[in-house]
Amino acid sequence: MDYYLTLPPSEFSAKLPFTIKEANEVPEHAIDDLMPDKLYSKTEMLEYLNQSLKKCNYFINGLTAEKLGERFIEDLDTDDMDYPVLEILLYNLRHVQHHIGQLNLLLRQAIDKSSKWVFRAEDVL
Repeated sequence: MDYYLTLPPSEFSAKLPFTIKEANEVPEHAIDDLMPDKLYSKTEMLEYLNQSLKKCNYFINGLTAEKLGERFIEDLDTDDMDYPVLEILLYNLRHVQHHIGQLNLLLRQAIDKSSKWVFRAEDVL
């Protein structure tokens, strides 16, 4: 989420660093090719989630017609992921939902539980 809220994306710097692994380097139990550079503590994760939530709120509350006219361009040389801001926000929402599904899968496999459905953000803040 943090990455897709960074304009331009070339200015993104991961607060909790990770490494993209080659297919043959991905551990068997992994669900993605992005591996954290270390195991982050619960405190580090919660701080990062709170920072990301604030960034998202700031980004959305700061939207103007001019801002919506900007583009999220991942690679200026190839025009890879060249999207209007509104579309990248919708993409980001879908992307976060995907990772929530992955987290729920891991929770079910490890402890036979998953997160509860949240109807309103105020219910968890």
